[in-house]
Amino acid sequence: MKTKQLFFAASLLMLAACSSDDNQAVQPEGERIPVTLSYQMLSAVETRAAAQQGLNDQYIESGQSVHVQIANVGSTSWSPYTYTTGDDGAMTAPSGDGTPLYPTDDTNIKILAWYPADAAETNFSVQADQTTDANYQVSDLMFSNNVTNQAKQVAPVALTFVHKMAKIAVNVTSGVGVSEIRSVTLKNVHRTLSLFDHGDGNVVTKTSDEAGEVLVVKEGTEATASGAALIPDQTIDGALLEVTTDIGTATYSVDSKHFESGHKYTLNISVSRTTVNTTTAIGTWAADGSVTINSQGSPFMTFTVGGVTFRMVYVEGKDGSFSMKMGNQSSGASATYVTTNVLGLSDYYIGQTEVTNDLWVAVMGGTAPSEKNKNANFPVTNVTYTQLMGEGDGSAADCFIKKLNDLAASQLPTGMKFSLPSQIQWQWAAQGGNYSRNYTYAGSSTWGDSAWEGDNSGSTTHLVATKPANELGLYDMSGNVWEWCGDWYFVATEGQELAKDYWCPSGSIRVIRGGCWDLASAGAACLYPSFRYQWAPSHQGNNVGFRLALQ
Repeated sequence: MKTKQLFFAASLLMLAACSSDDNQAVQPEGERIPVTLSYQMLSAVETRAAAQQGLNDQYIESGQSVHVQIANVGSTSWSPYTYTTGDDGAMTAPSGDGTPLYPTDDTNIKILAWYPADAAETNFSVQADQTTDANYQVSDLMFSNNVTNQAKQVAPVALTFVHKMAKIAVNVTSGVGVSEIRSVTLKNVHRTLSLFDHGDGNVVTKTSDEAGEVLVVKEGTEATASGAALIPDQTIDGALLEVTTDIGTATYSVDSKHFESGHKYTLNISVSRTTVNTTTAIGTWAADGSVTINSQGSPFMTFTVGGVTFRMVYVEGKDGSFSMKMGNQSSGASATYVTTNVLGLSDYYIGQTEVTNDLWVAVMGGTAPSEKNKNANFPVTNVTYTQLMGEGDGSAADCFIKKLNDLAASQLPTGMKFSLPSQIQWQWAAQGGNYSRNYTYAGSSTWGDSAWEGDNSGSTTHLVATKPANELGLYDMSGNVWEWCGDWYFVATEGQELAKDYWCPSGSIRVIRGGCWDLASAGAACLYPSFRYQWAPSHQGNNVGFRLALQ
């Protein structure tokens, strides 16, 4: 493994006290030699990419302090000194009586050094905002302990510094439908060391504290953005990177990826309205490494209607056929389950939450029809399929979908309209799509963890998005209120083939899915993503609402 390192050149020192004669500008032969220090990068390695504020790539910025400790070989008594960096690798030693000198005898010396000079042995932290040069630079912890038996000499002595943090460099470009990359943030990061050993440079990351964020890019307005950040050695499992654009936010995740001290990881990401493309290029500080980044959660599209803002979450479809278990309701919470074969599913968007009372009022006017709770961020209920979709195609002038599409027309991408999700789209999203972890319910396999249901709801609806989301960042797809689907109920059969983007075109009964607040554990099956409940288009209920699709 080839190590790329930062080198300081330093002529060295002594720990004994000095008389005024010891500090003459020119020392007679055989007497104490003062330290003259300079440094250079004998093997230049960037610590921030050229397009990402090129810091610490050849020299530490002028005027920075480096802590140096010197001891005689065999001694445990170290003397501390602070050196100041100058232009082009120059370093200024402490002046006057503080200047370190070699011993007058043949005793050799050893040297330790680190940057930043004030890096403590405990609780050294990288900065939470590394978008500025200053904050990035003081996060770049470096350590040197290669000089262990140095004889007296006039020529400079090279100190070899190594990086103690892992570097994550990010390059983001805009794809179709995205104009601006506004911010880039690292997620789930432990920023603090519980130990930075000043003797051997060993570092231990403090993982007892809650993981936080590190800002890499902020307040961007361009179609591309580049940045980098330094983090302590650690393993991250789950969301790693959040990219905010002019149309919403994309989240990228890793599966238990170890970001190793001294390594550099470069992430090249393209974000577009309908796709999230990720490639990775691995560079090095100390050694080659590898990283796999998966898109998870997906980009949002954000809309505002009548002062009410809501999000639609991108759902990646699936090319080619895939199996899907579907329940045929027999009576109440009882169902028989069969496995169908879906011949592909196109990408689409689905509401991050159930439609709320305030969005209903913004579109339809008047007051919300909900009986249980009419407050703004509670799901709207007591709505019929006919009120939502008219006769079924969403074109009736007085139906919710038609009015919403008219009000949001200037915000909608060309060729896209709001609707209700098909049964296939609803179930695919509820199960977590391509990122499914095969939970029993939407987002959990434990009853009640991700759903407001009969045992924890207090017999009423609840604020949307107050239970944990599923794998795609969707809330309340089990529990809270039942949700209308857009197509007709059909009796699924074992092994049945369903066309790509299947939409049942006709029937006598509609479908609601996901369960609701008044289903106790005896009705647990109703909260399965695969359960389908038959409901007449003219029916309403204080436990029935809906979720939007965009397609």
